[in-house]
Amino acid sequence: MRSFTRKNIFTLMLLTAMLVVAGSGVVKGQDCIPKKRKYATNQKFYGQALLGLLLPGTISNDGNAVDNDLASYSTLTVDVGVLNQSQATQYLEFTSGTNYIPKNTPVTIKLSLPTSILGVLNNVSLQPFNNLNYYGGVLGVGARWQADPVGSPFTSSALVSLVNGVGELEFTVIPSDKYQGIWINVGSVLGVALSAQVYHAYIYEDDLTLQSCNSFIDVLSGVKPGLVGGILDATASVTNPRNAIDNFPLTTYAELNAGVQLVGEIFHTSVLKMPAQPGDAIEMIIEDPGGGLLNLSLLSGFTIQLYNGSTAVGLPISSSSTLLSLSLLPGALIGETKRKLLISPPTSYGKYDRVQVKVGGVATVGLVPGLRIYDVKKVIVPTFLLDGTLGSSKTICKGSTVQLKINDKQDCTTYNWYNSASGGTILLSGDTFTPLTSTLVSGTNIFYVEATRTNCTETSGRIPVTIILNEVTAGTISSDQSICLGSTPTLFTSTLATGIPTSTISYQWQKSTDNLTFSNITGATNATYAEPSAITQTTYYQRIAYSTINSKICEGISNKITVTVNNLPTITLGSNPLVCAGLSSTNLTYSATTNSPTTYSIIWNTAAHTSGFVDIQDATLTSTSIVLAVPTTASASTYLGTITVKNVSGCVSTINNFSLIVHPKVASPHLNITSN
Repeated sequence: MRSFTRKNIFTLMLLTAMLVVAGSGVVKGQDCIPKKRKYATNQKFYGQALLGLLLPGTISNDGNAVDNDLASYSTLTVDVGVLNQSQATQYLEFTSGTNYIPKNTPVTIKLSLPTSILGVLNNVSLQPFNNLNYYGGVLGVGARWQADPVGSPFTSSALVSLVNGVGELEFTVIPSDKYQGIWINVGSVLGVALSAQVYHAYIYEDDLTLQSCNSFIDVLSGVKPGLVGGILDATASVTNPRNAIDNFPLTTYAELNAGVQLVGEIFHTSVLKMPAQPGDAIEMIIEDPGGGLLNLSLLSGFTIQLYNGSTAVGLPISSSSTLLSLSLLPGALIGETKRKLLISPPTSYGKYDRVQVKVGGVATVGLVPGLRIYDVKKVIVPTFLLDGTLGSSKTICKGSTVQLKINDKQDCTTYNWYNSASGGTILLSGDTFTPLTSTLVSGTNIFYVEATRTNCTETSGRIPVTIILNEVTAGTISSDQSICLGSTPTLFTSTLATGIPTSTISYQWQKSTDNLTFSNITGATNATYAEPSAITQTTYYQRIAYSTINSKICEGISNKITVTVNNLPTITLGSNPLVCAGLSSTNLTYSATTNSPTTYSIIWNTAAHTSGFVDIQDATLTSTSIVLAVPTTASASTYLGTITVKNVSGCVSTINNFSLIVHPKVASPHLNITSN
């Protein structure tokens, strides 16, 4: 691998110096047809010295410009001389004969230009051409390779305002007419010998074969110097730039070294084989060569910029951006200093085909001596809307489901849904998937989506999205009760509610008097419940069990129990009974009852008990009057009693007082009969 330092001609980041002429933008072609590079396969060289005053320009390793090795290059050299009096021209040809590349097809050439270009105009030019041919000269004099130009040349005068560094550059030209190739011409400069490197030239063609679309095909890296000292005093460097895309992601690396300067900038650009779709992400494996742990929040002078050709895509992404996330590598050991950097540009940024990492421009903090890039790759990372909310997991209640939808679905992409991490069959192809309620089980349900790109071998892999079904079994409460008006129900017992293992269970008791509208009972939040006071009408009770997980509250409602309130029976007594002493019974009359009393009970006062009256307990209530037993020994007096009646519900009436009056027996008449 080559090592670039300030002693070499260094790379200048393509994306700040790439120029598109004879048109605007980069041709995109049909969106879903992958592209492949077609490189120039034939080259010819011509060196000349005008007026015979100078040595002609020369070339070395001329075949390297057409060998499909993207790291190799030919070298054009011109010696010191008057402006453009000594020239070196290399022709790079795609087709010949009657075969042409259609007009408006962009052609890109990769060069490494000398430092001297920064202050000189018109000593480097690019020119599309046709009809490459060999001119034999006159009697062998002036023999050379030549071609017919297509349109106007593209000269370095257009670069002066852009190029303020040295190194590898890509220039894209869009010829306005059909063409067969492009040439690069370097002319001499007074007092300066020039040496320009030519890597390759390419166009894009449609390619409908199944291919790798996520790979990076080339690297451009470079240095812009600080304000003091200019190019030759730049101490920053990039070494082994292509190691970042060499498919050895954990062993080889490109290294950006900030050197001692504070305001210089180092660039490393990875160029995709074909443009990414809007929303595609980039993963980098990076490391602090000093052995420290990278911390994005502590970095400054570190930015990432996406480009589509020469056009910046979105704003520069700084180390503090939410579009960046830094994480440990999967399976990383203790002390591992490599980190995975995920760059997640929003879909609104649009397509891009290269990723620039830049260090410097300010006093660089947290990257001393620099940064190592082990690997760069593009990844398809679908994100989800769950019922319209961005995320990867949602908790729902039993009986519900959730719509899983790809957030910002991408063009040229198919989304397949699965219920297994590998294998299995496709549940649905599309950007929206709603699992059937019947397929969801209590607890965790994981579905997977895999994004595939048209005619590409890479996929996103199966990305999980989780639905947690928070199911609660309400438990039961018991049991129905029948009470009398003015009574308090006994304790309601229950079986406990259950939820999924990670849930929290809580309770709320409710009651209703119409069995339709239930209201919470204040403070009734235990598994069991006891009414604190009497109720006056039939009341219905239920218990709600709440299962809470991930802040999602789901409820289960228990069975209902009924507490029936029975009204008390009543009896309306007639007049107090009277009886003569010595008689054994009398009748207690009544005129009406309510709520169907069936028995009665009588309690006598102490005086009555003393006189021999006996209490009566739950005697059958007759339909006319109640026969009261009167002790024959009871002396004439008024005896006090109370009577209650009870119905089949066990409800007892209020106490009714009555008096039983025992009149003294009338003395037998005593007649004295006297005779005359």
